[in-house]
Amino acid sequence: MNSGSRPNARGYLERLATSGRYHFGSGDARKALGGSPAAAKLALNRLAKQGLIASPARGFYVSVPPEYRSLASLPADQFIPALMQRLSLTYYVGLLSAAQY
Repeated sequence: MNSGSRPNARGYLERLATSGRYHFGSGDARKALGGSPAAAKLALNRLAKQGLIASPARGFYVSVPPEYRSLASLPADQFIPALMQRLSLTYYVGLLSAAQY
C-alpha cells in the first residue's frame, strides 16, 4: 500500500490483530478506514459475509481468527468484558469462568 492511499478493511483487521486487539466499534473502523459512514458499513458487511468478523451487538465487532472460523466468532470470554464495558453494563463472572481467570 502506498503512503497516499487509504487503509483497507482487511489491513485494519490485521493491524488490530498484531496489536493483540480482536474487538472494535463501528466508529473505530470508520475513523481508521476514512471515507463515508456508508462506505465503512459496506466494508464491514463484506468482511462479515467472508466470515472474517462477527457482530455480537449493534456497532460492536470481533475479528474471527482462522482457528475460530468454524464457530463464526471468538469465544465469548474473549470479548464479553469489552462488550459490557462498551455498553456500560455491570456483569458477573460465574464460578467456573472466575476460576479460569
